Amino acid sequence: MQDETVFNEIHIANNLYFRIEASKVLANYKLTQSFTLSELTKTTAHKFSTTAKEIVLAKYDAWFLFLIDIECVITMSSELKNFKKVIKYIINKYKKYLRDDEIETLKNIAHRNVVIEYDIKEIIKILALIRYRIYS
Repeated sequence: MQDETVFNEIHIANNLYFRIEASKVLANYKLTQSFTLSELTKTTAHKFSTTAKEIVLAKYDAWFLFLIDIECVITMSSELKNFKKVIKYIINKYKKYLRDDEIETLKNIAHRNVVIEYDIKEIIKILALIRYRIYS
């Protein structure tokens, strides 16, 4: 898919420090996932079914993908032309989960000539709602 590669095509100068911190957060998330899954597989008095283990794994994967999308939104927001690509990516990727008013909000944000902190918060809020609709 062409939209999946949009983030790989964009270079933003001076975002190394954000990337380092974001990587730490994602690494800690994966450590927590690893610990939890390890605990689930131990033989204890409270055994979990294979289905329960798969559900936990799927939830972790869903949240991880959501965190990656948020990282990309924040990273790309430092340049307006890239920010517009990010919004297009979100609309295309999640169209079937977006309400009409949310699509309109995203399009309005994309048409502005500046990106403000409120816009980023609004996009993250919409991504959280999408995540809830998909994985709950």
